[in-house]
Amino acid sequence: MAKFKSALLASAVSLSAGGMLSATAAQAEPLNVYTYDSFVSEWGPGPKLEAAFEAQCNCDVNFIAVDDGVSILNRLRVEGEKNKADVIMGIDDALLEETRATGLIAEHKVELPELRAELNWQDKQFVPFDMGYFAFVYDADKIAEPAKSLRELINSDASVIYQDPRTSTPGQGLMMWVESVYGDESEAAWKQLSQHTVTVTKGWWEAYSMFLEGGADYVLSYTTSPAYHVVVEEK
Repeated sequence: MAKFKSALLASAVSLSAGGMLSATAAQAEPLNVYTYDSFVSEWGPGPKLEAAFEAQCNCDVNFIAVDDGVSILNRLRVEGEKNKADVIMGIDDALLEETRATGLIAEHKVELPELRAELNWQDKQFVPFDMGYFAFVYDADKIAEPAKSLRELINSDASVIYQDPRTSTPGQGLMMWVESVYGDESEAAWKQLSQHTVTVTKGWWEAYSMFLEGGADYVLSYTTSPAYHVVVEEK
C-alpha cells in the first residue's frame, strides 16, 4: 500500500500506525501489521490481541515482526511504496519524525477521548498506546548496591549489555541518553563504557535473553521489564 495509518508506541512514547482494510461478510481480509518480535512472542500481548481483534473486525491479522522499532523503520525505507503494511506498531517518539518523513503514513482519523490529558496529544498520524522509560535493569539477588545514575554505571566495572542504535529503539535511546548527560564528552564516555561492555546486540530480546541467562550485571531495557517479572513470575 502506498500509505497506511499510523499509531505511536510510547517507550519513552511508543508509536503505532493504524489502518484497517474493509472486510466482506463472506471472507476475512488480511490486515498486515509491522511490529517488533517481543510483541508477538508467546509471552507478549500480540497473540491475545490478535484473537480478540479478529473476533470483531472480520479480518485476518497478520503480524510481520522484526527485531525492534528502528528495524521497522529501516524496513519501510527499503520497501518504500512496495511495503505490505496496513499498520505499523512499535515506532517510539524518537523515531516519529523520521517515520513521518517516509511519506507513507496516513492520518489515523481516530478519536482518542481516553488518552491522559497531560499528554496533550495532537498528532494526526500517530496514536500512543504504551509508555515506559529506558533503564538499566539488574538482578537484585546478585547486586546489593546498584548504580544510581548513568555516570555511576559508566564509571563502574559492572558488565553491561545494550543494543545497537542503528537497529534498536533502546539502543538509540541510550545514544540520546549519553548525549544528554555527557554532551561534548560523549565520545570519552562511550570509550569508558566499552571497557566493560559484554556485547552490543541487534535487538532488545537478544540482549534481554542473554541477561536472563546471567550474561551480564546490567542490561538496557525498560522500567516495565521488572514490572513484568513481578506480575508474571512474582520475582
